Amino acid sequence: MELGINIGSLDAVIISGYPGTMISTWQQAGRAGRSNQKSLAVLIAFENQLDQYFMNNPEFFFDKPHENAIIDLTNPILQEAHLLCAAKELPLQRGEAEKYFSISQNVIDELVAKEDLHENHKGDFMYPYDDNPAMDHSLDQISSEEFKVMNNGMLLETMERSQVYREAHEGAILINKGDTYVVNSVNLKSGYVNVSKEVVDYHTMVLNQTDISIKKKLSKTKYGDLTIHFGELTVSEDYFKYKKMHFSKAIGTYPLELPPLKFNTKGLWFTIPKRVQDTLEDMFPNEEEVFAGGLHGAEHALIGLFPLHTMCDRFDIGGLSTNYHEDTQEATIFIYDGYEGGIGICEKAVDVFIDLLNSTIDMLENCQCKSGCPACIYSPKCGNDNKPLHKNATKYILKYMSDLISGDSEEVEAEVIIEDIELPDEFDEAYELYEKGNYSASKDVLNSIISADNRNARALTLMAQILYEQDQKDIALVFTKKALSADRSNEMANELEVLLTNKPQKEHVELNSLDDVDTLYEEAYDLYEQGDLATSSEILEELLDFDDKNSEALALMGLIYYHSGIFPKAIEYYKKASKINKNGEMVKELKMRVS
Repeated sequence: MELGINIGSLDAVIISGYPGTMISTWQQAGRAGRSNQKSLAVLIAFENQLDQYFMNNPEFFFDKPHENAIIDLTNPILQEAHLLCAAKELPLQRGEAEKYFSISQNVIDELVAKEDLHENHKGDFMYPYDDNPAMDHSLDQISSEEFKVMNNGMLLETMERSQVYREAHEGAILINKGDTYVVNSVNLKSGYVNVSKEVVDYHTMVLNQTDISIKKKLSKTKYGDLTIHFGELTVSEDYFKYKKMHFSKAIGTYPLELPPLKFNTKGLWFTIPKRVQDTLEDMFPNEEEVFAGGLHGAEHALIGLFPLHTMCDRFDIGGLSTNYHEDTQEATIFIYDGYEGGIGICEKAVDVFIDLLNSTIDMLENCQCKSGCPACIYSPKCGNDNKPLHKNATKYILKYMSDLISGDSEEVEAEVIIEDIELPDEFDEAYELYEKGNYSASKDVLNSIISADNRNARALTLMAQILYEQDQKDIALVFTKKALSADRSNEMANELEVLLTNKPQKEHVELNSLDDVDTLYEEAYDLYEQGDLATSSEILEELLDFDDKNSEALALMGLIYYHSGIFPKAIEYYKKASKINKNGEMVKELKMRVS
């Protein structure tokens, strides 16, 4: 079962720390007393919010039914994975996906366009390859990007990128099966983490800065006078340094050079008005960052008890508190699903927010510490080193929210308002300023976009266009090349490249036979060998429009993306080519590069 123990004669189970859910707790306790015999289960609590809440409120555990599993069936990544696996088992008939899974036909059409599904002469949709798509989709994570942790050529474990940033960055101490390893190097391009086994007397803690922008407001739920918003968010997490810790003492701080993690997800947020800040600063006149510490503490405390009301681990969710947020124009606390597209945790939390708030207030009231501790407002996953935090300000803010909900009445009904409001995109703002001729302001916005995502092809291209029109052609060419390395198909960037390099437009070649394909492939290969990747890729695009099952051409395109530093596209082309002919010469060369 969950522990891998199948012994009928166990008399007792000792559980070290609350497992995270009631289901897991009962499952682990049930390993003892299997044959109608008396047994004992002991839970030893850790010093965190969730464990300590159960220690102070045992009736909550024994009186409450187990949690319900949460999943967001509208997540596009999950939908595509589900359809591919289903089509591998049986062909999907038109309309079945919408009828049984509420997945629109547009999703299937996109999979057909990407050649992940094939529509046969009957109009059914089939998985066209020999491999099993279920092997490409994990049950415990959404990301398909996999990193291999290697020790002297031996595979220790695999993990996704966000876990590498948190636990296996360069210099990190990684624990695997009770042994400690020092991370010597991380290759983000090849997906390898190299470690060496060492005995050390310290651990590491990574720090990060989070930035959030509201992409789309989906709904708002009013509990009395408190409004909880829910919508689509864009999250950027910048892991910029880490600390070496000897127990609780920092013995060194070291910088990290990692590109920010950027993903779209779903989350909730609420605002706290300026008058609360004024009141707190009057209450604690001689203390600094009281309001910021209260917001930060409220964020931590609420996240700490999320698993009490939604079936999740607190590492499944993230948060941000700020004295002022540009999208809300007020002090704001955000809590979001830590997975691309969202998985339904925060959506469920909106429904149970009153219970979450009340249990959080109760936890703070029962904690005996004076200024905050791991059992109330400290968080082991805080990227800001648990600074600033202010326990009394946290209690005041949460009590203020509770008063907004209840007022004078005991029962409060939720009023849900569907909004579906899409906020303007930063790039749209930059483009509008460019069209008005306000180049300086447009460049300011573009610089902000590029600093957060240095591979944003649209922003890089528009920056190049502005520089070209300002007659700064050398710098414009630099931005053009960056844009093309991020997206070779960007039409504006390709036109700019022609203008800036005086490279003539390639005449359209009509392909009528496989002989023409062979001739064109030879030309593309010669250009690749000469280092003219741009022209070679243009020829290959033409070739693949005519013959999209040409494995050597697909592999050569993958090699061009590899040498351009666009590794996800290189892997994508390798998968396409190897499904057609894994023994091809270029396919083997590409395999050697991407693996």
